[in-house]
Amino acid sequence: MKKRTIRREKKVYSKSDRAITLIALIVTIIVLLVLAGVTIANVMGNQGVIQKAKIAKNNYDTQSANEEMELFLMGLGNDVTGDRLADYLKNYIGNNGLEDFQNNGDGTGQLVLNGKRYTLHFNDLTFTYDGKGTGIVRNLKQVLNNNNQDVPGVAMVGAGDIETEDLGWEVLKDNGSTVDLIAINNTNFELNISGINGYTNGVKALNDICNKLYGNLEINGKKVISARSVNADDFYDITYSTTKTYNSASKVQPNIAKLDTENNGFSKDQITNYIDPSNTSGSQSSNSQMLNSPATGVKIVRPTRKNKQTAQYMYTGNQYWIATREMETGYDSNAWKDKGGDTDDHRQEVYRLEYTRTDGTLSTIDEFVIYYTNTSGNNQSQTCALRPVITVSGDLIKDKSIGAKVTTDPFYKGKTGTEAHGYVRADSLSSLLGVDIKGMSKIEAGLPVPESDMTWTQLTDGGYNSADSAKGSFDTKYDYYIADRTTKLQVRLTGAQGYNNGVLALDTICNDIYGGETSIKLSNGKTQKVKVKQARNAKFEDFWDESKIGKSTTSGYGATYSTDESKASSTASSSTGSVMTYKYNRWTPSLYRLENAIDTNNPSSGYSDAKIKSYNLSNNTAYYNDSKNKKSLTDENMNSYSAEYRYPDITVMYNALWGTGANRNTAVSRRTSNSQNYWLSSRCVNAYWNGADFDLRCVSGGGSLITGLVFTSGSRVDSTSCGLRPVLVVEK
Repeated sequence: MKKRTIRREKKVYSKSDRAITLIALIVTIIVLLVLAGVTIANVMGNQGVIQKAKIAKNNYDTQSANEEMELFLMGLGNDVTGDRLADYLKNYIGNNGLEDFQNNGDGTGQLVLNGKRYTLHFNDLTFTYDGKGTGIVRNLKQVLNNNNQDVPGVAMVGAGDIETEDLGWEVLKDNGSTVDLIAINNTNFELNISGINGYTNGVKALNDICNKLYGNLEINGKKVISARSVNADDFYDITYSTTKTYNSASKVQPNIAKLDTENNGFSKDQITNYIDPSNTSGSQSSNSQMLNSPATGVKIVRPTRKNKQTAQYMYTGNQYWIATREMETGYDSNAWKDKGGDTDDHRQEVYRLEYTRTDGTLSTIDEFVIYYTNTSGNNQSQTCALRPVITVSGDLIKDKSIGAKVTTDPFYKGKTGTEAHGYVRADSLSSLLGVDIKGMSKIEAGLPVPESDMTWTQLTDGGYNSADSAKGSFDTKYDYYIADRTTKLQVRLTGAQGYNNGVLALDTICNDIYGGETSIKLSNGKTQKVKVKQARNAKFEDFWDESKIGKSTTSGYGATYSTDESKASSTASSSTGSVMTYKYNRWTPSLYRLENAIDTNNPSSGYSDAKIKSYNLSNNTAYYNDSKNKKSLTDENMNSYSAEYRYPDITVMYNALWGTGANRNTAVSRRTSNSQNYWLSSRCVNAYWNGADFDLRCVSGGGSLITGLVFTSGSRVDSTSCGLRPVLVVEK
C-alpha cells in the first residue's frame, strides 16, 4: 500500500509582514491588559463590585441593626426615658434579646441587643450602632491587657450611683434568733471621708447609708430587720489597752475619742445626731462641739486583734470602709532627743478610720492628726466603697454556717414604695441622709471608656518618647497631644504591687482606651486627623527638664540615703544629712532593684519607664534577703515577689519633688479644665532619717507637683487614687 503523503507549501514572510504581525500581537496584548485592568478595577477597586457589595452588606447590616433597635425601643413605651430608662434597662437584662447594659453616667449607656452593640442617649432615644459584639467595658481589668484578669496593686475607683445593688450575700454570724449576712461584693459607689468631721461622724454615717439602702430588702417576702456597715468586730476578736495617758493640759482630743476610751466603743456610733456636720474649717482649735481643748487626762488606747473565722472573707477586690475608729500616739526621737526628749508636748496623736485594702488586708487612714504642741490639728482623707451587713430573722435562713450563700428577693429599680421591694436610689448623699455632712462626699468617677467630650492640645516643646525603645527620652520625633483635662476614670494604686505595676498599668490603660483614635477635637475647636503611634499617660519628663532642677549633695533631691554611712551622701546629723539611722526599715518593692543604679546627676532618669514588659502578679509581700540565707533577687525571679528585705543595707536615691514649677510645655502643664488630681506615669522615692517612701508622682487639682504614697521601707502599705491625663504620640 502506498503511503499517503501530505505536502505543505512553505510560505515565506517578508520583514514587513513579520513586523505587522508583532505589532498586532502587542496591540492585542495591550487591549487585553486594558480590558483586564478595567475589569479588575470594576471588581476589586475602591468603587468596584466587591467593595460596593461590602458597602451594601454593611449598609444592610447597619440598617437592619438600626431597625431592630428601633423596634426594641418602641416596645418599651413612651414614658420610659431618662434615668427611668437607665434603671429599667438594668433590670431588663435577659429579656427580649437584651444581653447586657451599662450606664456610662453621662446621659448615655452601652447595651448589647442580640449580639449587636449600641450607644444610647437616654433623653431623646437617639443611638448609634457600634457593630457586632457581646462585651461592654465596665471593669478596669478589661483594659489592662492581662487576659481580662486583675493586676495586683491596681484598681478602679467605683463609678456607680447611690442605689441599692445586687451585691450577693453570705452568712457572717449566727446570733440565735437572728442571722447577720455580709455582702459578698462592695458597693460600686465610693465615699471620701475626711478630717475631724469625718472621724466624728463617719461611723454613724456609714451605718446610716447602709441601713437606708439595704434595710428594706426582703427574704421570702419578709423585710430584713436592719442593715449597717461592716466593722472590725465582724472579723476580729479585739481587746483594748491603754498605751499612753497625758498629764499635760495643752493637748487637743476629739470628743468622740474620749467616749471610745471610756467604753471601748470604737465600732459604735457613739452619737445620736451628727455633730456639727457643716464644719469645713481647716483650723479646728475652736470647734468645741467636736474637740475637747485643752484636754486633761487624755488616753490613747490601742487594739489587739485576733482573727475570727470570718476574716477569710475580707477580700472583695477593692477597698472598702470598716466602720471602726482607731487612735495612736507617736514620738520622733530624732527631732526631740536634744530638745527635752519624750514629753507630752513632744508627742503626736493620730485619729484614724479603718478600711480594707484591695488585697483584703485591714488598714487605716489618718483622718485627724495633732502634731506635738499644735492645737489646731491636720485634716486628711481617704476614698473607699462600702460593704453592708444585714440582720435577718433566723427562721428565714436554712443553712446558718459561716460563708453559706443566701439569696434575697428581687427588688425593682425604677419603682418606689412597696412596689420597689427594697430598692432605694438617691441623687446625692445629703438627700439620702437628710443632712449635708461636709466631711463626706460621693466620688464622681468614670468608666474605662473613651470620653467623647475630651479635647487635646499639642505639647509644643516635645514629649517623652517611650514608643521606640524600653528606655524613653524626651524628643520631637513625634507630635505629642495631651488631654485638656483629667479623665473621669480614677485609678487606685496600692502597695509594692502598685509601685511595681503602676507605670505599665497607667500607660496600658491609656493606650487601650485612646490608642485607636483617628480623629481628635483640639482645644481650639478644630478637628484633626491623626495616626497614633502610641497612647500613654502623662509623664514627669513631659513637663520637667531634670537638668534645670537643683540638686543636693547632702540631703533632699539628688542625695543618696543609706543605712550604710559609707554610701550616704552626707554623714552629718540625721536631720540635715542622709544617713538612715533606723536600721530596720529596709523593705523595697522588687522593681526598685532595677532602679538602684545611683545617678546623682540624673536622679529621676528611668523612673518613667515601665522597666517590665509584663505585670508582676505576685502577692508574696515578704521575701527575706538576709545574712542567714544569703539570698538576693535576680532579674529572673524578681517577679515572683512583690517586695524584698534588703541586706546588708538599704540605699536609695531621693528624687521626690513637691510644688516645683514646670520648665517644659508650661502652657499646659497645670491646665486641666476639671481641676482633678491626675497621675504621672513616673515613680519616685522620698527618703528621710528613718526610712523611705516609694511613690508615684501626681499633679494636684490646684496644679502642684505632688506624690502618691503606696509603700514604705517599713513595709507599710498605702493607697492613692487619681485620674489619668492621656497623651497621644502621633506620627508626623
